[in-house]
Amino acid sequence: MERRFEIRKQQLLAECKVDPEVFEGALERLEQFAQPFLSWLTRCEQREYAGTYLAGLAVSNLNRNR
Repeated sequence: MERRFEIRKQQLLAECKVDPEVFEGALERLEQFAQPFLSWLTRCEQREYAGTYLAGLAVSNLNRNR
């Protein structure tokens, strides 16, 4: 990454830090919220993929314990 973009990236990251406690239980709340919508998906694979997508696992490199 070019240096100017790296500097701006670091500035943005410094502005967006939040306490980890903010996210405690977020995945469970999201799953509960999504249940009515996921019930409309007819195939098990669709529901499974939607759950993975909503959890951010499809686009995140973060390690999640499920």
